[in-house]
Amino acid sequence: MNNKTIAKAYFEAVANKNPEAIEALFHDAAELHTVAGVYKGPQAIADFYRSTAFNFSVVKPQVGPLIEEGDVVSCEIILQLDDSKNKVADFFTITDGKIQKLVVYLGPEA
Repeated sequence: MNNKTIAKAYFEAVANKNPEAIEALFHDAAELHTVAGVYKGPQAIADFYRSTAFNFSVVKPQVGPLIEEGDVVSCEIILQLDDSKNKVADFFTITDGKIQKLVVYLGPEA
């Protein structure tokens, strides 16, 4: 799987509210950086999604173009959670076919 395909699989797992798929995409030593904090390891990352985004009825990331530079994939997203939409920027560092680090920047309402 190439890096863009891994990022696309992540967004598919988010849209499908699938914490098991999220967990499978992350490296054992992975880190997720969000406004809510830093989560380390695939299980902690999946638990973060279980306790936050996956509690909404509608979880719909509208993903812009994926930009790849070396082992980093970045993109802009309009993230819909129920009736609200926010601009988001994601930066993935992908190593050996797994997400090593994901930094999520939450922006203003879209």
